[in-house]
Amino acid sequence: MKNTMIELVTELEKLSGTPYIGKLIDLAKSGQFHDFRSKAVCGKHYFLDCAEHVFKNDKHLPSGDVLALRKIRQDIIEGEYDETLTDEDRVIIKNDCLNDPNMNEENRKFFFAAMGIN
Repeated sequence: MKNTMIELVTELEKLSGTPYIGKLIDLAKSGQFHDFRSKAVCGKHYFLDCAEHVFKNDKHLPSGDVLALRKIRQDIIEGEYDETLTDEDRVIIKNDCLNDPNMNEENRKFFFAAMGIN
């Protein structure tokens, strides 16, 4: 499996440096397409939406980059970038949940058990 914060960034950096591609790179580096670190409900769906935005709006994207971005998009759909939960992810998730005023103690216990968080 490939990591969206590492390998996806590398793939995106191979594309032309249009502002739209630069924004995708920034989002990937900050974990916004990551399975467990994204602030979006699903980081992968967020990437797919962002890629569609690029296709519709980036008039300067070379045709070769369009094909490459479509390949990356397809790889994401097929699970090539599915991440596994790491200990670091568990710490981030735990801290996010503990600091979320909308999550009560019962929900935290259930969620922590489901994610294998102590």
